[in-house]
This record gives sequence, C-alpha cells and structure tokens, in this order.
Amino acid sequence: MTLEKGDSHVYSQLKPEFSRIYRYNEATDVVKSGDANHLRSLSLKAEGGKLTAMFDGSESLVAVVSLPVYSRDIFVPQP
Repeated sequence: MTLEKGDSHVYSQLKPEFSRIYRYNEATDVVKSGDANHLRSLSLKAEGGKLTAMFDGSESLVAVVSLPVYSRDIFVPQP
C-alpha cells in the first residue's frame, strides 16, 4: 500500500486575487500488476453504446489498483 499527501493552490481566472488550496490524502493498493497478484477472481462485462465497441473481447487485464482512502480538504485563504 502506498500513502500520498499533496496540495495545490488554484487561482480563479475571473478574479486572480481569489484562490483555494486543495489538500489531499490518499492510499493506493496495487492489487494486480506484473508479478503482484492479490486477486481471487475478476470479471468485467460492459455492453451498450460506446462500451460495446471498446470491450469487444480482445482486451487483456493490465492492472487493478484500489483507492481505499481518499480525503480532500478545501481552504480559502483570507485576503
């Protein structure tokens, strides 16, 4: 499992003096990728509209990543 923290400071295009700070914490767990395989079973069925063209049965599973934890706090700095 990998833990990550980060933040971004975003400014308004219409009012450049207005901004927000986004701070996040997330955990990711690589369930299947290369030699790592923690899956017991997996099935995927997609049908209808554009999904039918994308999932025609020729695809292969590359990786499965779980995001069990994601939290975000939003701060508005005082002028």
